Amino acid sequence: MTSTWLLGIDVGGTRKGIHVAARTVENPHVSWIKQFAGPKELVEHLQNEGVTPVLAAIDAPPRAWRNGAVTRLAEREICALGYRVQWTRRAGEPAPEWMEHGQSVWQTLRSAFPECRLIETFPTVASDLLSSADTVLPLSLLNGKERRATIKDYLDAVIAVDVAARVLSGRANHAGLDDPDGTIYF
Repeated sequence: MTSTWLLGIDVGGTRKGIHVAARTVENPHVSWIKQFAGPKELVEHLQNEGVTPVLAAIDAPPRAWRNGAVTRLAEREICALGYRVQWTRRAGEPAPEWMEHGQSVWQTLRSAFPECRLIETFPTVASDLLSSADTVLPLSLLNGKERRATIKDYLDAVIAVDVAARVLSGRANHAGLDDPDGTIYF
């Protein structure tokens, strides 16, 4: 039997890298969490392990810059809920490095796994909905002092993989359904 893999990806700048949590639809327990320098290393790891994800929830916008309105609809809706938003920049404005790195994650995964559905998530909002989470994080996956400094990034990746599971089952909340730059799921 082939497993249906889901990924949750927390994006940092190139120095911090990306933190990834993986689980299957069939088993709610997180199978692994890992830190990668960038999306190419993640893709190599997935290919070496024979993992083809069907859905990846990424904590970064698909593009570091956008055209059009002054702000994104999805981000305005999240802000209206009372959350602090790191606004996607307009073309010509400097974007934070992590957003540029996030755009690279989207592009690399789209190229490597064209059948994989990629969605944007916001773990800060999703963390307020953990009472409905079915993803299980074995604490042994957090073992080791090397993970302690970036534990929040690993937790955000786990929350993101739970959002992926909720999207797949039709239980996710969202902002910006009509946003031309994409919906944000939580």
